[in-house]
Formats: sequence, C-alpha cells, structure tokens
Amino acid sequence: MFANVFAPCYPPAHSKSLEDPDHFYIFFQPDFSFGLCGITRENREIKTAIRRRFEEGGRPYGGDLIDRRIEAEIYMFPMHIDDAPVRWWE
Repeated sequence: MFANVFAPCYPPAHSKSLEDPDHFYIFFQPDFSFGLCGITRENREIKTAIRRRFEEGGRPYGGDLIDRRIEAEIYMFPMHIDDAPVRWWE
C-alpha cells in the first residue's frame, strides 16, 4: 500500500496541504494501481512529467525523497521541500 497524508499544518502551496482545519486525511492506494496508469520506477518520463505538472501548478513536492524509497520517510512530508525528512516514528 502507498499511504498519503494530507493535513492543515502544511503551508497552502504544499502538495499535502489540506484546507480542512479540523481534520487530516490518510489516503491508502494499492501499489499496483500506479502500474495500471504506466507509472513505474522504470518509467522516469511519466514521473518527471507528473512532478513537473505539480511544480507548474505551484505545489512542488520532494520527488527525490520518494525515489530513495525509504518507506517511513515518505508517509509524512517535511514542511518545506528542502527540509530533512520527518522522523515521525521517534
């Protein structure tokens, strides 16, 4: 499963920002569903295009963090794209 966390603590231009001040959302998506759309680790072209569209939309995110594939670090994104990974498990 791929887990995505969205929360109001993130700044408005953050890819994980949520405009609901009283809640946070955890979105679970099966890993295989990415492959159904042609999004695979080997298909850099699609991943690059998706990340570019996020950036063009004013919501860049840490693709390098995702590419390292340290699962614990990708569930909670840092507040800013260049910040250190969130060590939520400590």
